[in-house]
Amino acid sequence: MGQATGPLSTAGMAFLVVIGFALVMYPVVRAARKSAVVLGCAAGLAALAVLVAAGPSVGWRSFPAAASSAIGALLGVLVVVFLFFSRAHWLMLIPRDGRFVRDFDVQPVIRLRDVLQMGALMEDRGRAFYAQLASRASSPDIRSLCEELARREAQHQALIERTLGRWLTVPMGKSTLALLDQEMRVRGIFQTAPPANAPVDAMLRYAIEQERVMEHFYRDFEQDFPDAWKRMHLQELVMEERSHASRLEILLARHPVAAVSAHTPRG
Repeated sequence: MGQATGPLSTAGMAFLVVIGFALVMYPVVRAARKSAVVLGCAAGLAALAVLVAAGPSVGWRSFPAAASSAIGALLGVLVVVFLFFSRAHWLMLIPRDGRFVRDFDVQPVIRLRDVLQMGALMEDRGRAFYAQLASRASSPDIRSLCEELARREAQHQALIERTLGRWLTVPMGKSTLALLDQEMRVRGIFQTAPPANAPVDAMLRYAIEQERVMEHFYRDFEQDFPDAWKRMHLQELVMEERSHASRLEILLARHPVAAVSAHTPRG
């Protein structure tokens, strides 16, 4: 144990220790929605702490050994950060044709992962809307369709979140979040929902309008983010949103003044 270790082997050991810590810490960093930089730095610091504590027992007392440990750890950090950013580089793309976050004079850099976050939020609002509508409808076919659509919106949200969570990316800043929220208002995405006591036929008309808006939202990816359009099979989402609108229109024609529950269910 007291035998001195050469600088090259010391650097290699430090590098491997960083990689090992990164593998152990990855699930925690991912669950906390932190970036690859946080993962790399945390792994590097943990590795250096272990190497400093173990240094005297393996003869790492010389300056060359300490320097080589630091260099090895730094290389490990750089490799971890590069690995995650290279795997998720397509999520960092910016729009080609400006179909997202338009009509604003001052804009932060909007990237694909930001727009996908907006899509996940839209799908979550859609799920909640359909769940509320299903709970109020006394007509079995209206209730059945809305329950199905709530499940489909939840599946769309899960698809987007799996894509975003597959690799670590840089979290959005407050200015970006505010801008995307403003863009959702411009697009009219689940912003002016009828009140909870509105007739169900009014809710159905609103749902049809929102499905059309969602269809256009996903269709914009074909021009602005063609890589994501192909990789995530977003054309299927466009077709699904279009199908949802058509089915709602058929249901509305069948129930022009739809039956509603006598009371709003308790939350």
